[in-house]
Amino acid sequence: MISSQGKTSKVENLIVTQTVGQQSIIGNHNDKNFYFKQGFQQPFWNRLIQSNQPEFSAGFYPNPFYNEITFRFTDLNDVNFNIKIYDTAGRLVYESEKILNDNDLVLNLENFSSGSYLVRLISSKKTFYTKIIKK
Repeated sequence: MISSQGKTSKVENLIVTQTVGQQSIIGNHNDKNFYFKQGFQQPFWNRLIQSNQPEFSAGFYPNPFYNEITFRFTDLNDVNFNIKIYDTAGRLVYESEKILNDNDLVLNLENFSSGSYLVRLISSKKTFYTKIIKK
């Protein structure tokens, strides 16, 4: 997370982060099989998106979208993709397997609520992350 002002505190296994403008404390806690998260900060999304390999990039449009979004790859026709989409709370809200058709992957997400989502596209060779916004 990047912030011009705020504070992060750690007590044993608990890390609490707060930034200027928040009305309450935001915190995450990982305890054996549980991961607790409160608030709107998404510190991991940028790291995941920045981990994309340059030779495996995709164009996607429109973003923001209303019902459908298209991902366009180059030289990956007939490649099988596992698609996972997460909401801002980190919950898996969509999962599917699809094969690219003419280098395009079209997803109908009309049932999604308005908001931001993290997309993870996984092929046998690469993984691609991006953020999409539903209007």
